[in-house]
Amino acid sequence: MVLALVMPASAQITTGTPRTDNILTGNRLEAGTWGVFFGVAGNFGSISGRNLDGIGDYKSSFQLTPLVNVKYMLDDQIETRLGIEICKEKETSSYKELEDDGGNEYAYRDVYSCMYLRPGAAYHWSNKNVLDVYAGAELPFGFARYVDFDDTDTEYKYVENEFTIGLGAFIGLQAFIGNLPVAVGCEYGISGAIYKNPGVGKVTDGDQTYEVLYGNSYESAKYKNSGIYNKISFSLSYYFK
Repeated sequence: MVLALVMPASAQITTGTPRTDNILTGNRLEAGTWGVFFGVAGNFGSISGRNLDGIGDYKSSFQLTPLVNVKYMLDDQIETRLGIEICKEKETSSYKELEDDGGNEYAYRDVYSCMYLRPGAAYHWSNKNVLDVYAGAELPFGFARYVDFDDTDTEYKYVENEFTIGLGAFIGLQAFIGNLPVAVGCEYGISGAIYKNPGVGKVTDGDQTYEVLYGNSYESAKYKNSGIYNKISFSLSYYFK
């Protein structure tokens, strides 16, 4: 009985039809492909110069920054990209003195906003569908604005505007996850930037208007500084047509 059960089973295995499955291991970027890039960058070093007089002392730093880029492939090798950073913070405060100190009430508002654009382009070398290697350049620029209101005395207002422009280069690689239109990547970049009027504020106090730099008041004030920065970023990209 045992032999009778084994023989049909053996015949079924040995006479089965062979089958081969192809396991897909990636995608290849093509002309007309769009991509959305989500990541985080660590700025791990800077060399700063003051008043464009040259490069000053080395300053170590580390800061994590969220990244969002939109990409578009002009052809199978050339990628264009645009990174956008928009921020706004608002802080309000109010307090009242003790009656023995006069019992006066005070209220303040601090508003910080910024908008930075990072247009760029990259060239993709690899024609493999698993690991994609690329290099490129970008031209970051944008504005930051800080406004301090004295809501106790509405005639007082402090405004600080800063313009930044730079030039950067980067190299990176990304690996596609299976046959999904999703890739994980790593990118290293180095860039130089010029900052115009950081810390220079314009004060309106009643009928008087003046500018402030480092706590001192001036009829007019201008300031520039520059720097060279290094960063490494890790990303997750989604591609579609």
